[in-house]
Amino acid sequence: MKLLERVFSNLNLNATSLTTFKECYTAGQLLERVKKYEGLLSPLNIRGKRVALLVPTIEEFIPLVHTINNLNGTVIPLNEQFRKADLSSVLNLTDPHIIFSVVHYSGFNFLNLIREWADEKKGDTILFTSTDCVCWEISLVDGTEKLLESDPGKSYIFCTSGSTGTPKGMVFNDQSFDYSFRHISKFFELKTTDNVMIYTSTSTIFGVLAMNIVIR
Repeated sequence: MKLLERVFSNLNLNATSLTTFKECYTAGQLLERVKKYEGLLSPLNIRGKRVALLVPTIEEFIPLVHTINNLNGTVIPLNEQFRKADLSSVLNLTDPHIIFSVVHYSGFNFLNLIREWADEKKGDTILFTSTDCVCWEISLVDGTEKLLESDPGKSYIFCTSGSTGTPKGMVFNDQSFDYSFRHISKFFELKTTDNVMIYTSTSTIFGVLAMNIVIR
């Protein structure tokens, strides 16, 4: 079962499912964002492609994760605290086919660094960049064709920063999420009427899992 079906199949589309410091979002609104991203990514045939996300806006990040997973791409969440050395190392390790990135965040220009990396890597890379993580500009860095992921189980790759050495990538499949979904929900005895505050990095498996468990 894909993450999208697992999370949204039994939800009231008109009820509030996600609350941020700025606004509340219904399940229906989140699914509309999924449709938006399906429109962007479906023509690119992302099956087997690695898609990196540097998207600090959670109401856009969650639908992107669902869309990529649903279209059989590999999700690579990136930490917005990464800077030049860490981010370059993780990009070299994962070599994504597609990157979604905010242009500036916390005083750092991610666009310049990612373009510089893509130009030096000399591989075909599609960049989606945005100042607000809502309206995306697409550009292509031409180069050699990158190999696709041959293992259908590579649904997610979570990376360490490599600050103390070489970054490490941890691979998870949808079945890992099935197991964690059941047991974390059971451990916290979560009900659909509960309000849960989550404050964690979305570049970790717990962060992505937690963000989706609390959608109701």
